Amino acid sequence: MLALCPGETDTAFFSAFGADESFTRKRMSPIEVVHAVFKGMEHGKSSVIAGRVNYRQHRGPVC
Repeated sequence: MLALCPGETDTAFFSAFGADESFTRKRMSPIEVVHAVFKGMEHGKSSVIAGRVNYRQHRGPVC
């Protein structure tokens, strides 16, 4: 089992929410998120925080 904290991902979520592009920062593509998951699995991680900005903003065990 692996916990994933992807941050903002380029999906239809934000347009469905009605968010303006200027409202959010650069989003990861779904492919980038999947690559982060596979890399974490290869290294035996139990959790993955995808994206450099997300990782730096992480402040403890809660995503």
